[in-house]
Amino acid sequence: MSGAKPSSVTQKVFYNSPSLTPTPISLRNRIHIQSFDRHPPILIPGPINRIPHEVLSNVFTLASISNLEPMCEGITTSCTYLPMIFCHVSSTWRQVALSTPALWQRLSAHIYLYGDPDDPSPETRALETLWVEPQRINFLAWWAANMRDNTAFALRIKVYYSRDHALTHAPYIALGKTGISTINGLVSRARYLHIQLQHSGSSPDFPPLSSIFFPSTQSLALPMESLVFDGDGFRDLEEEFQSIPFNLMPSLRKFRLGDPLLFMGVPSRPPLPTRIQTRLENMWGQLTHLSLEILATMEEWKKLIGTCIALESGHIGLAIYDRDSTNSRTATRTLPNLRELFIDVSDPWPFEDDTASNIFQDLYFPRLETLVLSSRALSPKLLHLMISNAAPYLQRFHIDSFFPAVWKRREWAESAWKMEDITSGVHLKEHLPHLRQLLINTPPVAGYEGSLAEYVESIVQSGWLNGPWKNGSLRLDLCWRPSKSKPGDETLKIKHLEQFLNSQTDTRGDVNISLLKVREPLHGLDDVALVLPLWDAWFDFDSHFADAEGETSGDAIAMMLPEQKLHIKFNNYSHPFW
Repeated sequence: MSGAKPSSVTQKVFYNSPSLTPTPISLRNRIHIQSFDRHPPILIPGPINRIPHEVLSNVFTLASISNLEPMCEGITTSCTYLPMIFCHVSSTWRQVALSTPALWQRLSAHIYLYGDPDDPSPETRALETLWVEPQRINFLAWWAANMRDNTAFALRIKVYYSRDHALTHAPYIALGKTGISTINGLVSRARYLHIQLQHSGSSPDFPPLSSIFFPSTQSLALPMESLVFDGDGFRDLEEEFQSIPFNLMPSLRKFRLGDPLLFMGVPSRPPLPTRIQTRLENMWGQLTHLSLEILATMEEWKKLIGTCIALESGHIGLAIYDRDSTNSRTATRTLPNLRELFIDVSDPWPFEDDTASNIFQDLYFPRLETLVLSSRALSPKLLHLMISNAAPYLQRFHIDSFFPAVWKRREWAESAWKMEDITSGVHLKEHLPHLRQLLINTPPVAGYEGSLAEYVESIVQSGWLNGPWKNGSLRLDLCWRPSKSKPGDETLKIKHLEQFLNSQTDTRGDVNISLLKVREPLHGLDDVALVLPLWDAWFDFDSHFADAEGETSGDAIAMMLPEQKLHIKFNNYSHPFW
């Protein structure tokens, strides 16, 4: 017995002392140990598990929508990974997380589809015949099963297609009807959809998404990655539009296009296919929010904006390729619901101070309340042409431009202008009688410290802002940006301007003047949200999904959520999720 190996029972009865000599324990303790093995006691939950489930659920929800800084390296707080972290802490946390609908309302997913590089006719491949890693489809199915409330579900999905990939290093399956059904299970429930389509340059065009349905999509964002880099440059956006089934989005109301320009009516560009053109024409008429950049002729621009009859809020970058040389008048197009508009007009514009340069000619906005007009320079004559009869009930107007100015030279590569005085006797109230607030950018006036004061005095003394105004005194905000090159000189000019305004409080009439310091020009969507309140109601995809840009490896996800905790069988794949 002395030379035999101790049995398991012996190991339970004896414990090893520091001298490695087995020491017998009492019969009472032996009975207690055996009873513990047969009937383990109920563990008392720790302090963190004694938090009421309702409180813990609220904490999870607040954490998922807050910009939290990770407390340790390797931990992410993105909307996609944070619910997985909660599920990994304990069974109690996992139970609370899976029963908290708000945690599963935002998902950022990447799907990689592969075609057979030896396929002789890849152009005819249907979407369901492409190859995919099964763990990605399993993950989407798992997320869809946990999502209870889809009234505000936001989905950012990036689909990458390639034929230059060897299908040998990992198990792949055909996407098939099951994979399509899984993707449809998420896409069809998404109210806010941020979609990116990419494929390698040597691959054929992306397969059409006609087998994917978008019945619930209300907001659609297509970022710059929707363009395809083919080795020599980016392809035209129109080619990628052929994969987006706008005709399958009956609920679409808000459309945001990224940095790429949408070319319309430009002779050097091929025309859109008829079926694509029909999809777009049908889409414009149902949109309430629109954000895009467009390069178009004056005729195509007026046709496009006139088609958006349901538009409520617009953020448009406009490059006029060619004005209407015939200067022909058309029937007035009315946008009855438009309430706010940000429009950034790039050079070369305006061509001349005549009606051919008026981007609002034959357009009528009866409910427009807020207008932000951004350009390099703007003359008083063209300004009056644009606002005359177009928006009679405008209340807030921001001139984000060098104003008042007159152009000296207008070329694609170089443009020049000079300051111009507003003609005495011209009154802004004749065009905008209901105006409440006017924002004007202070120009980069060089010279002595009193130059800004003279600039403001010339506007006020000209009588251009004289009332009476129908909504009371006019608020004039002078926007200025701190100079990075000569901050000291500009500070002196601003102080001198403040002293001038304080000394002229009794001579302003119906105008209340104030200085407004801004850090950046109003060109981005986030900046416009400060001026255009309707943009706040639009889901900002970039901010909500900012932490989900960097992908976590499959090993990390598998370590965070073991498959036995999810009760999902992955057939022993090494990467059960991502």
